[in-house]
Amino acid sequence: MVLLAAASHTGEGVLSRVTSIQRIHTEGGLAPAANTCDGSASGKESRSAYAADYYFYAPGHGRAGVAPPAILLEGPGLGET
Repeated sequence: MVLLAAASHTGEGVLSRVTSIQRIHTEGGLAPAANTCDGSASGKESRSAYAADYYFYAPGHGRAGVAPPAILLEGPGLGET
């Protein structure tokens, strides 16, 4: 499980108020082979397919002390980096 704070926002879409992002149920996503991690790889992008469930949290308008609802996005390819 990974829980991150949103660093910034752009636009006015459905995710514009997100303050935290949680990733759970991660499958796949292997690190690059050790023999490819040297100085020549610095600053280069590496891709590794994985699947995960993401929860996006934003301040709610509900009762005090009640957690705000989360938006769940799931499926393969969502988190390919």
